[in-house]
Amino acid sequence: RRVRKRAETRAALLRAAMSLVEKRGIHGMRIEDITERADVGKGVFYNYFDAKEALVAALVLEGVDLLDREYLSSLPHEADVARRVEALAIAQESFYREHPDYALLFHQARGLLHLGGARGASLRGAFASYLNRLSALLSGGNEHDIWNGTDLVDIAAAMAGAAAGYRSFCIAAEHEPRPATVGRALMVGIPQLLEDRRRSHATDG
Repeated sequence: RRVRKRAETRAALLRAAMSLVEKRGIHGMRIEDITERADVGKGVFYNYFDAKEALVAALVLEGVDLLDREYLSSLPHEADVARRVEALAIAQESFYREHPDYALLFHQARGLLHLGGARGASLRGAFASYLNRLSALLSGGNEHDIWNGTDLVDIAAAMAGAAAGYRSFCIAAEHEPRPATVGRALMVGIPQLLEDRRRSHATDG
């Protein structure tokens, strides 16, 4: 019963925080507002998270899990790397379109990391898990046989940044995003980049 109660309280804190992110963003979200919305005492927060950054990291991980479970894992296997890149790009664009609260969270959480400090470690780990998942899908399961793993993470970062940044700039300029645009742009460019990196490592080896 105690374990179940702890899980319920943690989930309530995360739900409360996510609802505040949607309304105020990360910077307008105070711990006392989270605990009030979750109907717990302010001190209870620190039984689950040592700082606001740790809670933001947990929210990012929830978003990554949602993206993976409902958008990435359900993609059909594409043997052709260009088609795989396009599918991954469009899946991410669909996630941001259908979950604007997570689009805002991811954007502001990345900005939060520029403030630095040791408390950002868990948040950096959350974003690393995002890139690692993209890397595995991008490689088609052959990352160790075909490409250098560091290169895959690098290219996954370019993909994730393009998908999130494209939508952000469109919204800022009141331009309607077109998912096929970012998908096609990455489909054309990233396969060549992967091939260039592959050849470079083959030559070095």
